[in-house]
Amino acid sequence: MKKISIMLCLLLLLVGCKKETNQNNSINKNDNTNTTESNSTINENESTTYTYEGTDGDYSAKITISKFTDEDIQEIKETYGENSDTYLSLSDDRPEYIAKTYVLYTGEGIENIQDEEMLSVTLSCNNEKISTYELNSEKDIIGALQGKKNISELYFIYNDKERNIIPDENSHFKLEANSSKNNIINFNIELENSK
Repeated sequence: MKKISIMLCLLLLLVGCKKETNQNNSINKNDNTNTTESNSTINENESTTYTYEGTDGDYSAKITISKFTDEDIQEIKETYGENSDTYLSLSDDRPEYIAKTYVLYTGEGIENIQDEEMLSVTLSCNNEKISTYELNSEKDIIGALQGKKNISELYFIYNDKERNIIPDENSHFKLEANSSKNNIINFNIELENSK
């Protein structure tokens, strides 16, 4: 009886350690992915439609345009709230694409950044200004220059040329940053399609 009990316990342990198999014969796209983490958020994902890249001295920038998904609307709901104008308008009038813009500064430490009150970043596509984004705190400025903050937050693209510019593989972007106090964090980056 004792041997049977031990055998049952071992059998349960072995069943609990069984490796999961793919039951539906589909391929998991994440089976052979590299799991190393990056210090910046400048990463591509599978839903990326277009990627634009460029450099200016110690600065590099990347804009990814991807399909607007349910995860995007959920993130907006969590960030801004279920009753916010942003969430409600995007729920009613869902965009086709979302654009994310990251800048990475690779130069020496930026002196006196703690005195910086605002960094204004203008984004243009095909020589037409899209928007100006203002980073109003030291935390936001440093996060943006480390590639950890999406500069073009809330840049959505609708499939309607009357409403906005619809980027394609031939489009080019321009990012211009102007600081009132620190010229080293000024940049002018031309971005071209990298695919």
